[in-house]
Amino acid sequence: MDYYYSHHHNKKATKKEETPPVEPKLTDLPGLGNTTAQKLNEEGIVTLKQLASLSPEQVDALDEKIKNFKANFENWAKLAAEKINL
Repeated sequence: MDYYYSHHHNKKATKKEETPPVEPKLTDLPGLGNTTAQKLNEEGIVTLKQLASLSPEQVDALDEKIKNFKANFENWAKLAAEKINL
C-alpha cells in the first residue's frame, strides 16, 4: 500500500511540475481592466514586458487613445516590472 501511495503521489507531483508557468496578464495590474487591456492589445501591447518598456512618446500616443492612460502608466509600469522581475 505504501508503494502505491508513493507512486501515485510522485506521479501527481511530476505532472504538476510539467505545467508551464502562467504569464501574468495586463489585467493582473490594479486598475487596468478588460476595456483598457483590449485597447492596449489593439495597439500591439499584449504583455507586461511590453507595457513596462513603453517610451515616453508611446505613452503620449496611447494617452490620446486611452482615457487616463498617462496618469496610470507610471504605477502600472512599476507593478508590471515587479511582476515579471524586469
